[in-house]
Amino acid sequence: MKLNSLQIQVRDRNQAFTTSRIRGMSCSSTSSAELAARRLAEKLFGSALQEVQLQAQLGVHSTFLATADANIKAWCFACGTIGFGTEEPDGAVVFATGPDRALREVVEVAARHAKPRSSGTLLVPGVPEAPNQEAGMTALMDWVAWRAPRNGQRGSFGVVFGPLPRS
Repeated sequence: MKLNSLQIQVRDRNQAFTTSRIRGMSCSSTSSAELAARRLAEKLFGSALQEVQLQAQLGVHSTFLATADANIKAWCFACGTIGFGTEEPDGAVVFATGPDRALREVVEVAARHAKPRSSGTLLVPGVPEAPNQEAGMTALMDWVAWRAPRNGQRGSFGVVFGPLPRS
């Protein structure tokens, strides 16, 4: 699997380390350039962040490489059961993509948990109760539409809901 990576530029301005702006976000630190880069990487990748490494240092400029989990897909079956992986099984509908750990966390928070909760089974709200597949697909589309406005916003950590395939 291909990991997500991102270069982060940091400038030292009299012991105030400031990152370049990436996706509308930046960070600073008075401790070190690495800490400023790590803080920005955590904002961008969340729990999917694996490491931040120094790549180059020229005078007051430092370049770091932030590496995060590879992207996977979240999908569901007509019964509403949610699964994760690099490829969806036959008959499944992909509803979201993103870095592995971040995607699992975001979906787990938004999904319904099957009983007993200890089973770990996640369900798309409204799909198991749907009287037919058309109503189930409508419930899935409503749930994705509810989550989609968070795409690209701070705290989304690269997780993208939708678009759903047209039926």
